[in-house]
Amino acid sequence: MEYKGYKVESLGTYSLVQIKPKGSGSIPDILKGLYTSTTEAFKAIDLYYNSLKRGKNNGKAEESSSA
Repeated sequence: MEYKGYKVESLGTYSLVQIKPKGSGSIPDILKGLYTSTTEAFKAIDLYYNSLKRGKNNGKAEESSSA
């Protein structure tokens, strides 16, 4: 099954799930490992995407007043 550009596949052993790249690329280190359910894998992907969005808005630094 696909989720946000990644494949989430069951390993068939002990109901473990692994996140794999959709294409021939690699996945970030934070997403490597085994998960106990697809829900947990989806949560990990969501957390990863949310961490990417935390940055400067539109690449601009905020102005600070030094009065």
